[in-house]
Amino acid sequence: MTQLEAALEQWKEIISQQIDQENRRMEQFYRKDAVGGSPISFIAFWRDRNAVLSALYEQLQMDYVKNLLVIMVKARVNSMGHFQKKLQEIIAMYNDARDTIRFLTTLERHFKNLANGKLSTIRETIPPMLDSLQNIWVLSHHFNKDNNKDTRMGLLMQKIAQEIADKVSRKINIHQIFRRSPEQVMRTINEGKAVLDLWQEAYQETREAIEKSGSEHWIFTPNTLFEKTRHMSEICTELHEIALTLDHFGKLLGSELKAVTDNNEKIEEVNRRVQNLVAPLENLGYDIFHSQCHHHWEIAFQEFKEKVNKPTHKPISHTSLIHSSSSRHISLLITIYV
Repeated sequence: MTQLEAALEQWKEIISQQIDQENRRMEQFYRKDAVGGSPISFIAFWRDRNAVLSALYEQLQMDYVKNLLVIMVKARVNSMGHFQKKLQEIIAMYNDARDTIRFLTTLERHFKNLANGKLSTIRETIPPMLDSLQNIWVLSHHFNKDNNKDTRMGLLMQKIAQEIADKVSRKINIHQIFRRSPEQVMRTINEGKAVLDLWQEAYQETREAIEKSGSEHWIFTPNTLFEKTRHMSEICTELHEIALTLDHFGKLLGSELKAVTDNNEKIEEVNRRVQNLVAPLENLGYDIFHSQCHHHWEIAFQEFKEKVNKPTHKPISHTSLIHSSSSRHISLLITIYV
């Protein structure tokens, strides 16, 4: 009997240690200051948790373990009740991890698109990704029950929002983007803004569908999901204005302008001055998409517009000069700049 009790205590200790370890990992993972990381990292966490708990669960399901437990129950071994509570706790943790990773696997393809896809791919991914999230929310009590809905699904949503913001930020790099043609710049900015706007629009549509279905409502803090993406969308509108201005200048300084003057050297000089309009923007030492830098960005943006409307050589008498390609305005632009 002493050997049975010693074996039981050893098993109980192993299970207790595993429970404590996994609880610490879970607490650390869900800490509010640990929101960083991608949606893929969320899946990786649960996949690893499932692997660890599965290994222990499989050992506990071996025939010789079950037989010994039957013997201990019949022999009324002391502390058997405490052991069974720990056993049920670890089994519940295993079932949770197993079902969670099974549902999360359905999102893996979408999350890889967020991480590695083009902006157009991300835009195509958002609606079906939210459809999958809706299915998980409706079907899995591990996601929608009271003690999980604000943590598990909420944290996953935050990671998705951050991934979308990070991807758009990398694609619209203020230090490099204006080195491409204005057409390419405007296309990239429009794609980025479309992704940012669609994230909130598709979320809202999915939330309304969930509420109409009678399922547990999505009640997450909006600022954690959309504050950054909304702000970035507003910046994209201003970046598009800059690109559009450069595009108008480029058209004026193109073949049509050269056709009305033979002073090509001066035209090239004006072209260089136009390109230099964005040089200060390319050298900004802060993240233009960060809300805390908004004031600094607005100053830089206003300075750009002032340079456009009041060039350093001689002032343009009317801003329509950068929005027209008529021969009259072309001739006037040459006169003013050269």
